[in-house]
Amino acid sequence: MVFIILAVCFLIVPLIGEIKDSSTIAKEENSELQTLKNTDRNYIKKLESDYTNARDNISLFKINLNEKQIIDFIVDLEKAADRSSNYLEIKSAEFPGFNLAIAGNFQNLMKFLGWIENSTYLISIESVNIRQLIDSPGDLRTILEIKLPTNKLESQNESTKNK
Repeated sequence: MVFIILAVCFLIVPLIGEIKDSSTIAKEENSELQTLKNTDRNYIKKLESDYTNARDNISLFKINLNEKQIIDFIVDLEKAADRSSNYLEIKSAEFPGFNLAIAGNFQNLMKFLGWIENSTYLISIESVNIRQLIDSPGDLRTILEIKLPTNKLESQNESTKNK
């Protein structure tokens, strides 16, 4: 009997203390986990809201070009090629699309593509074809097919929607 009382005092009582400590730690970690879940849910809701706003307001970000403004675009395109040390040739210009040939090294090509990405024009890159020039190692020839939003194009899209 004394042995049972000693076993309870020395074995079971310390285990009860450890169980209480483990329970407290588990409750704290569960609380932290719930906080993280709520934060994730709020973040996802914000992303969904931002996406919806961007999708609904995309037309506000478009810079519609008319045929007269295309000349300004071409001048800006040539300046960007010059600033990025690329040779630019406009292979075809079927309004609102352009087929561009660009020659230069990889770093300069990336500078030019950076201008396209960050320009005030909403440029859609339809296709990219990059090849290394055989007679000039390190230099590339890139063919870009791009399109621009235009008032003419926008009105065509609207008339198609109304049919």
